[in-house]
Amino acid sequence: MEAVESYFLQHGTKSGHGKTSGRTLSNLCTGGNRQLPDPLVFEQFVEKWKPKHSATTNHLLAEIQKKLFPLWPFYLQEGFNILLHGVGSKRQVLDAFKEQVLSNCNSIVIPGYDNTVNIRQVI
Repeated sequence: MEAVESYFLQHGTKSGHGKTSGRTLSNLCTGGNRQLPDPLVFEQFVEKWKPKHSATTNHLLAEIQKKLFPLWPFYLQEGFNILLHGVGSKRQVLDAFKEQVLSNCNSIVIPGYDNTVNIRQVI
């Protein structure tokens, strides 16, 4: 038996399913529509629509890239996590980190908004 399968047999829940919440974005009500748009469609829409403060946002992103990106690999290697919080998607920051710092490394992008993805499938 593979080590991964052995781990999940030992640490799995009694039901055999991971601890995934049923509270998803698709359950939210947006106006008269019962579902939010597909994340990729929404991202394309956002790219076309630039808010008035986009220059400020771009400046902040550039500051993060210049000051913090060089530190993140050290923090991660030492066992710390990187917590990004606030309103809006953090995908732009994470994509920039992946392209600039992890370009010579293997990396994977896992959509956190998809409740059908669990840790077992990722491993």
